[in-house]
Amino acid sequence: MSLPPLSLDDLTYEDLRLLAVQRIAAASGNRWSHHEPVDPGVTLLELLAFLLDQQVFMLDQLSDSMLHALFGLLGETPAPTRCARTVVAPLLGKQPDAFLLEQGAPIVPRAAELGDVVFTAPQESVVVPVSAMTLHHSGGEAPLPLIQPMPLLSGAGAAARFGFEIVLSQPVPAALEGKEIGIALLLSDNEVAPEWSHEAADVPPPAEWDARLTIAGTTIPLANWHDGTGGLRRSGLVRFAIPAQLVGADRFRIDFDTPQAHHPVPVLLESAWIGAAIVEHRWQRVIGPVPGTDPESDAILAALQQQVDAMLPISGNVMQVPAALGAVIEDQITAEFRHKRDGWLDWQAAPSLHAAGAQDRLFTVDRALGQLAFGDGLQGRIPAPADQIRLTAFVGGGERGNHPAGLEWQEKNGSGALAVESIVPAHEGAEAETLEQARQRIAASLLERERAVTESDFVELAENLPGIAGHRAFVAVGHDPDFPCIQIDDAITVFVVPRTPADITEPKADDGALAAIRADLDARRLLTMRVIVTRPAIRPIGLGIHLTGAGEEQVAGLRADLEEKLRTYLHPTLGGPAGTGWPQGQSLRPSELLRVAQGELDQGIRVESVSIALLDEAGSSSDCAEVAIGEFDLVRLASLSLQVSAGTRAEAVL
Repeated sequence: MSLPPLSLDDLTYEDLRLLAVQRIAAASGNRWSHHEPVDPGVTLLELLAFLLDQQVFMLDQLSDSMLHALFGLLGETPAPTRCARTVVAPLLGKQPDAFLLEQGAPIVPRAAELGDVVFTAPQESVVVPVSAMTLHHSGGEAPLPLIQPMPLLSGAGAAARFGFEIVLSQPVPAALEGKEIGIALLLSDNEVAPEWSHEAADVPPPAEWDARLTIAGTTIPLANWHDGTGGLRRSGLVRFAIPAQLVGADRFRIDFDTPQAHHPVPVLLESAWIGAAIVEHRWQRVIGPVPGTDPESDAILAALQQQVDAMLPISGNVMQVPAALGAVIEDQITAEFRHKRDGWLDWQAAPSLHAAGAQDRLFTVDRALGQLAFGDGLQGRIPAPADQIRLTAFVGGGERGNHPAGLEWQEKNGSGALAVESIVPAHEGAEAETLEQARQRIAASLLERERAVTESDFVELAENLPGIAGHRAFVAVGHDPDFPCIQIDDAITVFVVPRTPADITEPKADDGALAAIRADLDARRLLTMRVIVTRPAIRPIGLGIHLTGAGEEQVAGLRADLEEKLRTYLHPTLGGPAGTGWPQGQSLRPSELLRVAQGELDQGIRVESVSIALLDEAGSSSDCAEVAIGEFDLVRLASLSLQVSAGTRAEAVL
């Protein structure tokens, strides 16, 4: 039986009033005998009960500073404003010339869909005028944009190669030599968060790819190129520096190849764009003491300076951020004040001043009100007196930057030198957490598994590791694959298999995923335990099914239906009675598979028998007894033979 939640404010005003009135006689020695509301003393008691009721109510209330202090003890803070991100690429046939999109350069929508929203690029990137782009892959070639997703590799274990032939409407100018250019590869049906997502996580790639350029018949290996796709594990950008050989060229080809691809599922390319860049909804504004930058900045500086001149060396200093500056991002703003004695001193933004010392130069930011609140001399230093200010802030963020793909962008100055569009939606912009939202999130996070102690801990952590697609995991405590016949007390083996469609009957986790899971579990295990992460054995199964009551014209259709049903039922991640994967180590029962096969057949067609054989083990066939597999093995359907007779078995005997 659990204890009820403790409530400190369950006394109401009426409870307090009655308690006071009931104690009058004893407290006054029966000298106070008139307890009616007309008595001035009762009126005074009622007033005190009213005031005490307000104080009691506050017992269960936590102040903002108290919540920030509690969050700090847990190493947490409310999540700040998050910026929307997207990928832009040149419009086919509309980008006039090659253009260097500099780091931090502002771009805005051509139309008024998002109002005064400004995006910037976190790093510089070259935008080129594209007239044609063709994909070359194992199945041939296809012009972009693609009509349907194309396979870049068909399965695990084989060599793979693909490339793009790119035609520009203008040659690459010499000024762009050494500058980075990006190719965005958007993968279809991919569960892993893309490179530009806030949820993206870097893990070892499933395959190591080489890249090379071919220009006018000359091949140039690319030594230092950035693979934002993680070896085609996710959508991302491939970036490389423009070599000298590419200057003056208007046609080139880039190829990627790997001697062995370990991807558990085929990789499908949905689209590709040359000259792509990641941009985000934030823009750095520097408002300094030197006027003449531009009229808008001068007006903002004047408004800030007026407030600085009016500041007094007392507590409660609040600075209003001019609306023309924009909505500031709480954790990305600094203020500098010039003092006659100390010169320029910088103030940093903080979620709260509850832990600030008297000399800590901190302030809090109210994004909604556009205010900076400074300390009182005890918790945070008072900025006054000061005679000049310099403000550096990133503005933007929040939900305003979210938008669908296809939005066209240009330079903020409207010069016409840039014509790009969003090729993916931007949907991760969000406002900062409120204290209540942070309280709920942090409370929920306390229930999350952070340490690998129990079997279920290992399974949940392995199956939910960020940066890789879904996997199934199961645990063998005391099992070491190097010593399979004895119990090893300090060993825990985690078997991992990727979740794949039913047509991939032998899914195999790639080395990069195994390394990432192994590193994560190793950091979370108990100190005295050894964690082994490996692939389970997947045993090939051959089934023989004897049917009666079916005509010859039905055989082909029956075979296809039964094969699909049984392949799914025996699948390592889709099979079993629960549909979550064949139970590890579970023996195969002819009666169970007979029931599954019978459920797929029309009335009048009967499954007389099912025989099971382990194809990697001679003499294991049976149509009446269980067929055992290894303790930690899984199975897959490798072959299916179908025998059809007109009558039942009993009729055949008669």
